Amino acid sequence: MEDIALGNLYRESGQYALSEKEFRQALTLNEHAVDAKLGLAQTYASNDQNAMAEILGLPTTWEQTAL
Repeated sequence: MEDIALGNLYRESGQYALSEKEFRQALTLNEHAVDAKLGLAQTYASNDQNAMAEILGLPTTWEQTAL
């Protein structure tokens, strides 16, 4: 998905608001997209927003991503 690729690029360049926007867009297309959820959680973690990830029920550590 293009949204996920862009979200990852924005996160890696420190553009967290744009990254969040892209991952949220991907989730509107498929609310079960694991890669979009993980990318959003990583964006929050990169931006020191672990509390937001927890509120949304997203993983905040790699251990929580095991299926």
